Amino acid sequence: MNKKQVFILEVMNNQKGTWQGQLRWIDGKKDRSFRSALELLHLVDSVINEEEDKPADPAAMWSTGTVGNQKDLL
Repeated sequence: MNKKQVFILEVMNNQKGTWQGQLRWIDGKKDRSFRSALELLHLVDSVINEEEDKPADPAAMWSTGTVGNQKDLL
């Protein structure tokens, strides 16, 4: 990662022992909802490690709508 990444985190709920909310990636100009703390970490990790892993498009995870398994909905 060559430059600092800025996020705004809004935790809207705490159910089933984990967080649900909204994450805004300022530099990527993307917003994503998350359903768990693990999903939140996956989103942040996809941006922070973009230089090391060289994904085709780190913002792709941000545009698909969900991360991980959708069976674990609230």
